[in-house]
Amino acid sequence: MDVKTGKVLAVEALLRWQHPHLSLIAPAKLISLAEETGLIVPIGQWVVQTATTQAKAWQADGLPLLRMAINLSPLAPRPCDEMQGYYFSPPLSADKIAAILKAGSSRPYSWVQLIASWLFNAIIKRDPIMMPAERSGFISFKSTHAALISSELHHQNFFCDHRSDILRIGPAPYLSTRQLHHAMDIFVAVTKKIALQLTLIKELRNSTYMTTTNIINYIRGIPKVELHLHIEGSFEPELVFKIAQRNQLTVKIERPAPQNDAETAAIKKLSQKTLDIGAELIQADDGSIKVVFETAEQLSQAYDFDNLQEFLDIYYAGMSVLQSEQDFYDLTMAYLEKCHTQNVLRTEIFFDPQGHTCRGIPFERVINGISRALDDGKKQLGISSGLIMSYLRHLSEEDAINTWQEAQPHLDKFIAVGLDSAELGHPPSKFKNVFAMARTANKKVVCHAGEEGPPEYIWQALNLLEVDRIDHGNRSLEDNALVTRLVNDKMTLTICPLSNNKLQIVTEMSAHPLKMMLNHGLKVSVHSDDPAYFGGYINENFEAVQQALGLSRDDIYCLVLNAIDGSFIPEKQKPSLRAKVDAYHKAALAGENY
Repeated sequence: MDVKTGKVLAVEALLRWQHPHLSLIAPAKLISLAEETGLIVPIGQWVVQTATTQAKAWQADGLPLLRMAINLSPLAPRPCDEMQGYYFSPPLSADKIAAILKAGSSRPYSWVQLIASWLFNAIIKRDPIMMPAERSGFISFKSTHAALISSELHHQNFFCDHRSDILRIGPAPYLSTRQLHHAMDIFVAVTKKIALQLTLIKELRNSTYMTTTNIINYIRGIPKVELHLHIEGSFEPELVFKIAQRNQLTVKIERPAPQNDAETAAIKKLSQKTLDIGAELIQADDGSIKVVFETAEQLSQAYDFDNLQEFLDIYYAGMSVLQSEQDFYDLTMAYLEKCHTQNVLRTEIFFDPQGHTCRGIPFERVINGISRALDDGKKQLGISSGLIMSYLRHLSEEDAINTWQEAQPHLDKFIAVGLDSAELGHPPSKFKNVFAMARTANKKVVCHAGEEGPPEYIWQALNLLEVDRIDHGNRSLEDNALVTRLVNDKMTLTICPLSNNKLQIVTEMSAHPLKMMLNHGLKVSVHSDDPAYFGGYINENFEAVQQALGLSRDDIYCLVLNAIDGSFIPEKQKPSLRAKVDAYHKAALAGENY
């Protein structure tokens, strides 16, 4: 409204849902519900139809020609074979919108403005969207690509409401001319906040969003740093059997007699899986079982698990065949060779000495084999590395202190200490003293926290262990004060998307908090955790989370730089590493052909 004249300049209508049982549902709740359930697609069509019908009624009452800005939500996932997963599709095609407008309007619109997020999805599909120029209601672009390269994108009839930080949602068919008072100049039907819209437009203008093929190639080519990798978790089935045969050992899982209903159910499930894959099942009278794998293929099928305990069963089954220094060398070298194919220039890997010393394997045998491979990886493959000695948190602090004492002759072989294994019930505070010993010896300190465990575990890692890096940290978003602390401290968080999904930390990759964490300013980075067991190394983790969350090239670039910043490589070496990433990123920008 013009406050001087009292003239109404525009009317914005909100979409609400009169639910038969829940009464009137407000726009914010309605849209989020519609997006989560996929109902946003039919609602989108209803919005266009209803808005057009309402506009026709207004015109019949003598109102002037209307301009209509319609936001077609891109947040409804649809299967797409070409992308080997999901894409976020425009719910309505250009032709469909044109047909609706033509049917619902008594005379042509001046134009209909389609916001950038809708065009973005068309780019992902490589749909050229040829816009008709003749009074059809659409913006006249020769192609989507032509719109993107325009330096004046904001001025080419895209709707951007700079008057408010929240864009209104949806039309309602309940307005009359008496309510309007004066001519309506613009009708707004949008679903998202202006920050998201402006971000999308900016990224589109800079060609940040690319076709799936291009962005996957970008991911595979960019130099990377891996900060969260358990070397025992890179043990591929074929190598497990090769080493087992060399050491004349069997590959097996052993579960003791169950002590409660949960353990009984777990043994029953494992027994059925054993029968399904054709492995040997040995059952004892007390209810304990032994599963013996006879082929690498059977073991590979057993890598399909549903929870942490099932993962640990198969994880320790593989670990048990590692006996000699050469075994640990071969395991580590196999991972480094994989790193080389995925353009990893720096890796900082965990090893769990307690998982080996409890089997009677001397500490020095483990660390010497791994260290020798890391040295050869630098010489032969050019991969910089650092070793992190990690304590198993389900064991006692006394056991961890004994491990620290065993490590004293080998302090030059590792750069940091960490804490891993099953998180719940084993808070960081349990290991305060042994971590203080590491800090006194000038070792870096990291800690798995906030994956399964609550945000309080992250607070303990920060305040009691005084960590230099948080491993995982997914649940930090549950505590606003914690987010502020992590942002202010510029604390790197090492996120492992495929691991989170495989262990059901997130049930769907599309629900992963990574993008939200980026938006909050957290220094998150992407890594592979236990790649042999979780379905992929660092490239596969980047690709999975990119496709699920629609990460841009700039997002990938930021995640890689965050990993460099959070690495324990000497500060004087970081500029050189950043320069390689920058050069790759600039070359990719220059080579993009729109």
